[in-house]
Amino acid sequence: MEVLALLVFLAFVAWLVLSPFRRKAAERPHQELEGRAGRQVAEACAYIANLNRDRVFVPVWMPDVSLKDGEFGCLQEPSTLHELRTRRISMGAGTRVRIGKVPIYLGGGESIPVEDIRPVADGNLHLTNRRLVFLSPRRSAAVALKDVIGIDASLDAITVHTSKNEKPKSFTVGNPAKWSLLIKLMAGEELHSPALPEGLALTAEPTATPGEVKFSAHRIAGVPRGDS
Repeated sequence: MEVLALLVFLAFVAWLVLSPFRRKAAERPHQELEGRAGRQVAEACAYIANLNRDRVFVPVWMPDVSLKDGEFGCLQEPSTLHELRTRRISMGAGTRVRIGKVPIYLGGGESIPVEDIRPVADGNLHLTNRRLVFLSPRRSAAVALKDVIGIDASLDAITVHTSKNEKPKSFTVGNPAKWSLLIKLMAGEELHSPALPEGLALTAEPTATPGEVKFSAHRIAGVPRGDS
């Protein structure tokens, strides 16, 4: 009994000693994700601040994209297109009988639709002042920014929702916060050249929630609105 009591006591002491290390180990992945989100937001906010100061987009050459009149490139990088796919899962049990050599299933089995996100193709994602263009030998896609009604940003990808009767499309990018801010800007403002219109002020600030940004594109009072 004394040996058993000693072992229990030693186990309790070890648990007390190791508890802080276990907590730190459990907290480390969460802290790393928050740190990554914070760096992405800081980079995105700095980009908007520089854009508001310099009043012009840095030109991005897009030889593979057929640009239209008044269209210019803003961002591009390698990406993977993901789409929402629907598959059916069979549920329930049936009875299998055989008539001759032909198996026949009897019973109340049914199938239900299940949706999940699946990678479709690897390629390059391009953002212009009018479109989001994905080019790949396997699959290409284009989204008119005037049709965008919502955009979600995770740590690795952006998901675009449109007013068209289409399922959302997701694209992996290096900094989803930066991409989402520029898409919001382009979807809300008609920009006709890389120069920002006179009187258009841009602000982007981190919020108390990790990974979120407070973004604003507003007109300065007293400055007439005009095309750039």
